Amino acid sequence: LQAQQIYQGSTKMMGSSLDFDILCGVFTEGLELNTSPDVAGQYIGDNARLRLKTPEVLGMFDAINQVDPADRYNVVQSTVEVEFNKSWDCPAMKYYLGLT
Repeated sequence: LQAQQIYQGSTKMMGSSLDFDILCGVFTEGLELNTSPDVAGQYIGDNARLRLKTPEVLGMFDAINQVDPADRYNVVQSTVEVEFNKSWDCPAMKYYLGLT
């Protein structure tokens, strides 16, 4: 999928930006394990699915791997910033998505 398709499909009533903050925390925790990207990715995936409350955010998380790796973080960041009209950044997510 193109980044624009993921972005357009994800901007339908995202609920609270809290889920994106939770998702950022999960990425941070995964990186703090200081393990391989595969193990960190498993941790991130498992915990995101357990903790995220908004189906649209979980759907976006599941679909993000279909986006060109170079665009993944920008798609998430742009979605949050447009949907909630606020600045948002997650260094751990940016770092991890740059590895995969």
